[in-house]
Amino acid sequence: MDGFNSPTSTGLGPAYGNVGAPASGIAPTISITSPTGGSLTGRHVQISGTISGQPNVGVAVNGERAYVYNGTFLTRTLTLDATTSQLSAVATTPDGLSATASTTISVSSIEPDATLEADADAGFAPLPVGFAIRLRPGLELTAQNIIIDYSTDRTPDYNGSSPIPLTMYAGPGVYTATADITLSDNSHRIVSRKVIAVDLAEQRTNVCSVYANLKARLVAQDAAGAVRSVTGGLHPKLLAFFTAMGAKMPIAGAGLGTLADGTLGLDGADVVAVREVSGKLRGYPIHFTRDATGVWRIDAM
Repeated sequence: MDGFNSPTSTGLGPAYGNVGAPASGIAPTISITSPTGGSLTGRHVQISGTISGQPNVGVAVNGERAYVYNGTFLTRTLTLDATTSQLSAVATTPDGLSATASTTISVSSIEPDATLEADADAGFAPLPVGFAIRLRPGLELTAQNIIIDYSTDRTPDYNGSSPIPLTMYAGPGVYTATADITLSDNSHRIVSRKVIAVDLAEQRTNVCSVYANLKARLVAQDAAGAVRSVTGGLHPKLLAFFTAMGAKMPIAGAGLGTLADGTLGLDGADVVAVREVSGKLRGYPIHFTRDATGVWRIDAM
């Protein structure tokens, strides 16, 4: 498969060979590494942790999709209410196996004196991020100096005042930016913010594996397995269609063609598949989306 063109990439990227269908029956694992429980100051929180399993394992925390890179996950900033007492992270495989990790918390209505804001929680690497300090409304203090470590390597990357210059996360990963704020009374506030720079190549592999699974399950005359490649709304129609094919399913699977080119976003992809018909190449569009569990599936074709 050829690479996809991402809106935040600088070209099509490296060419891809045929990506195989993911193995079935492999249960995922998941753990929450932050927050680890206890009382949260304020109602805004990001949840991060680790997962293991096959390609295209999705993660959702309290029903909100997370983003994944190389076995780590991170949510966007979630706004909790006072009734929230548990964070539950669920890892789901393309064939429906799941694992859950939970942590007990208490949410405070008292907002922190300072927070580190970011204009992007997630994006493709290389990822530019603009940070800003926000002081609690009503706080009768001002920020006199800001020292920021953008990647928690204990080396100050910025020492100055607002506005904070744009920073660039060149490679994929989950980064924690930490700011030491000196206020006008000479007191300090330490605040942090996480950012995930998603790997474009890993996302392309996930999308390719969905299509590969559809083809492989049709060739194996496994209608139920084939519909796992599509979103839930397409299940009834396609299951009946594939089942009616019977012995012709392998022919249909072999004729699906090859993913060639398209655009890839964090939560959706529009790709053109090509196949040879009567000696000529024909292309047809396929739309992929991440479902509510965070798993990539085909939404239209």
